[in-house]
Amino acid sequence: MAKNRVQNGDRITVTLTGTVASGDPIRIGDMLGVCLTDGVSGDDIACAVSQVHNLPKLSTETYTQGDVLHFDASAEGGTVTAVTLTPASGDVADFGIAWEASSAGAGNIAVKLVNGTNAVGTA
Repeated sequence: MAKNRVQNGDRITVTLTGTVASGDPIRIGDMLGVCLTDGVSGDDIACAVSQVHNLPKLSTETYTQGDVLHFDASAEGGTVTAVTLTPASGDVADFGIAWEASSAGAGNIAVKLVNGTNAVGTA
């Protein structure tokens, strides 16, 4: 094994600036993570930055398996969308891929986190 290896890279520890629940999507710099535990401001918690997770989506949108997804921080408290964003504060573009098709009316979608080519909005 390489002597300079640090970790697998599927999780990152973050210091919270607010309250979160396990499973909440959270912006971490230029990427999106999923909180693995509950926490409050000042807590250090682990967040997943890979794998497939169920995330909230706009109930009015439909998705095809393989759609590139974006995180809209302002929509319904933070949701996944397939609509191309002009990134605004808190948004993360191109963070994931629809792991399955999802119809209108569904509140969640399985998303494979792919982080890395994101365009993040600035305040």
